Amino acid sequence: MKRTIEEETEDFKTGNPVGRFLKDSFPEYAKWFLEFREWRNEIKNGQGVNFSVSQDFIDQKIEMRVGMVNRLNNKRIDVGLGTLENALNVSLELTRLVIALGIKEQLFTSVKT
Repeated sequence: MKRTIEEETEDFKTGNPVGRFLKDSFPEYAKWFLEFREWRNEIKNGQGVNFSVSQDFIDQKIEMRVGMVNRLNNKRIDVGLGTLENALNVSLELTRLVIALGIKEQLFTSVKT
């Protein structure tokens, strides 16, 4: 992705074939990827982690959160189930695009059932 995304503009490099494909097919992926990569880098820099679960018996909701604080710069990152759901949906969309492109380019065929 480093050769595909221009970090300063949070956009794809149009001179890169993967960048062109993603810009046309999934333009919001660049911004999402850079944000998640920043979180990953913060985690690698020595995060203290805490977990919290709360339950609302009236609305019958459960909230689960992971809080991380970088010990080097005190930057806090909170990740909830919505964040994880979004990450899974982005991964699913990217997988669908890669499969569709692979079938179109005849790199592999669809399974007949």
